[in-house]
Amino acid sequence: MKQSLLVYYKDIKVEGKIDLDKNESYIIAATHPNSFLDAIILATILKQPLYFLARSDVFKKSWADFILRKLNLIPIYRLQEGLENLTKNDKTFSECYAILENQGSILIFAEGISLIDKKVRPLKKGLTRIGFGAEQKNQFKLKTHVVPIGINYQKAAQFGNNILISIQDKIALKPYQEAYQESANQCYINFNQTLLNSLKQASIETEDEEVFDSIAEQVENKHYKLAYLKNISERLAYLKSNRIEQWEMLNNAIHTIKKLQHKYGFGLAKSSYSLVDLILVIILSPLACLGYCFNRMPFAVANYISNKKVKLIEFYDSVKLVLGTLLWILWAALLSILFGLLLHPLFFLFPFALVISGKAYLLFKNKTATILSTFRYKRMKKSEAAQHSDSDYKKFKQAKKTLDELIFDAI
Repeated sequence: MKQSLLVYYKDIKVEGKIDLDKNESYIIAATHPNSFLDAIILATILKQPLYFLARSDVFKKSWADFILRKLNLIPIYRLQEGLENLTKNDKTFSECYAILENQGSILIFAEGISLIDKKVRPLKKGLTRIGFGAEQKNQFKLKTHVVPIGINYQKAAQFGNNILISIQDKIALKPYQEAYQESANQCYINFNQTLLNSLKQASIETEDEEVFDSIAEQVENKHYKLAYLKNISERLAYLKSNRIEQWEMLNNAIHTIKKLQHKYGFGLAKSSYSLVDLILVIILSPLACLGYCFNRMPFAVANYISNKKVKLIEFYDSVKLVLGTLLWILWAALLSILFGLLLHPLFFLFPFALVISGKAYLLFKNKTATILSTFRYKRMKKSEAAQHSDSDYKKFKQAKKTLDELIFDAI
């Protein structure tokens, strides 16, 4: 699954780490912008086995219930699934207590809803009820900690973007024992506020996603960090609230930059390549072509089905990734059998050849994109009319200067 993630996303960066102790229990509290893809990503980057709480309606079929439970998923019943089903959460909570009593880890999306946007919503009480319920049952001796994690997609539901994961300091439940015993409900409220603050620290929030995304596309990879991106978001909020004229100048500059980048087909103006990159592209090209031809089919089919069948954007990436991975496994098995029957007895090595050639294609694709982007930018710069005051190059440079002055130089 990790390899599939690297096919769909350019880079997955993780800031911070979980300081695990085998004598402690953990509840992973994460933001939830992209359906069950969020759980897949966290299961991939975190070292310890995880149990997951998932909406109960996906467990309705007996075969689905069997498979999902084998994958460590536990149903949580919401009001949407019927008021009469809420009492079934008692069993779910008991299962969670048992996991925490055995120093296990549970992933809970504390917002209780998945929406693709850059915003952290108020938290539900389910996490606190499970955590404090388990501690109360065991006289607050479990050493349960909650680990806040922010999942930030550069552009969810779009191929080839970045994901930034921010892991914050763990929060112990033990210090809240006295407050819990005085008033459980007030304790839930206070703890959720602390957790919400941590999740906000771990997340990029903005009311102007289109503007923010356009600026984030201009950020070099070495600067693509949470603190830097949060500074951009805060700067945008300041300009929009306090500097209307500069806000309009910024929007005009972004429009000009995107228009010219689309016209000439380049990305970052500062992108460059070395002679080594050029040689690498030439060397990789035959293997990359094979990688594309042999690996393309399952992912193309998954993309087609996702476009046709998935109605909610929050599920698009998740379905495409899982379906693409399953189809690739079947495709690799089929090609391996054909390869073994027709060509060579070492058919079991064919899946490894598919993976290697696929990786070669991705590297070739990224290096080629950088080379072409640099070449196209230089073509605009050296065009016959480039020195005219109204040339595209001069317009681009002026717009880039405005963007730098209003955003990058100010943070």
